[in-house]
Amino acid sequence: MTTLHRLTEKDTQYTDSPKHLAKFNGDTENHQMSILHDEGLYRHLRFKNPENGFYWFDLITWPGYLTITGDMGTYTFLRVQDMFEFFTGHINNSYWAEKLQNGNTGGRREVRAHNEDEFKK
Repeated sequence: MTTLHRLTEKDTQYTDSPKHLAKFNGDTENHQMSILHDEGLYRHLRFKNPENGFYWFDLITWPGYLTITGDMGTYTFLRVQDMFEFFTGHINNSYWAEKLQNGNTGGRREVRAHNEDEFKK
């Protein structure tokens, strides 16, 4: 298992939401990465705190797809042959939502329906 690199304030250049970055860091502070499968574009990585099951997730790729599944739901994205290349650089929430696959709406409606202010209420 590998202990994860913590994202820092320097990494905020990759996101429109530094507060979400800080929350992610806190939620995954003790997570470790395990490589369950690594064969070219076929990968299965697990991110989990070895002491509990809070906020664990698996990252699974196969040609053209990337799925994130775990404690907080399942999301599958479709875009390019090697999805690790697609998820490099700036986090573009709306563009990523366009690539989300889910049910008959492609998942776009689900992610666009989120309203942080309403959630806080």
